[in-house]
Amino acid sequence: MLAPLSSCTFPPTVAAAAVSAAVALHSRIQTMGQNTTSSVDKPTSETSSRCLIECVTGAHNFEVTRFSLLQGMGAGKFVSSSTFCVSGYDWNIKIYPDGLKEDNPVNMSAFLRLCSGTTDVNVKCTFSLLEKDGKVTNLESLTHNFQAVGGSWGWSKFIEKSKLHNFS
Repeated sequence: MLAPLSSCTFPPTVAAAAVSAAVALHSRIQTMGQNTTSSVDKPTSETSSRCLIECVTGAHNFEVTRFSLLQGMGAGKFVSSSTFCVSGYDWNIKIYPDGLKEDNPVNMSAFLRLCSGTTDVNVKCTFSLLEKDGKVTNLESLTHNFQAVGGSWGWSKFIEKSKLHNFS
């Protein structure tokens, strides 16, 4: 049994900028003008603000039973998960058992695809495999900004097919 798992973090709404790590910016602005009444330095005025970007985390389990029957279907041919929704965005997972392209026949490819929703969404995603003993193996993580519905992002060399015998 091959069961790629994905765990993705999504912003609850589309924002002009998404921040995935804490960032502190400090700027000091000094204005200079003509002051004829005093040459004494004025006290520095400081202000501060904070922006907290909330994220939504979702997970989708995509189980492919009898994966070995899919090998030999040809490069560029895929199976996909059902569509799942996280934070108002519809997604699916595409797996290419013989690779995305013919120049990569020894690797399985795996991709996350934006199916519907507003564009310009920032995603942090982890794809994992579930071994036959139930152990979850985290293989790959990505952060990507999806600009268009139908766009996919992932790994053309997700895992060597020869290593998949541990998962079936």
